[in-house]
Amino acid sequence: MKTLIKSWRQPDPTRRGFTDLPPPDPGLWDSRLSLDRKRATAHQSEALMEITRTIEMRSHELGAAALVLTGSTARNRRTKVSDLDYHVIGGKPDVEGLQRRAERVPREIIQR
Repeated sequence: MKTLIKSWRQPDPTRRGFTDLPPPDPGLWDSRLSLDRKRATAHQSEALMEITRTIEMRSHELGAAALVLTGSTARNRRTKVSDLDYHVIGGKPDVEGLQRRAERVPREIIQR
């Protein structure tokens, strides 16, 4: 298990955006990705994780460089109308055959 070596921070804004920034420290980046993966896993039920695993597998088969879970699920803010939001760097995976409504969200979660 990797632990966060340095604290993560948002870069200061610059006029030329990311072109002014040095490449990220590989150890820091690895630890950030590890923490993000743990957080995304913790915020999904087993039914949602099965969908995520399938999307991940299909994306890798297409040669995708990255798959990112974003949105309310990643932020642990799911509601009764939440879906799973993915950003894929690479080919778009086929979503046919995946359950459209993976779960019903408990009422106490919706009323936050």
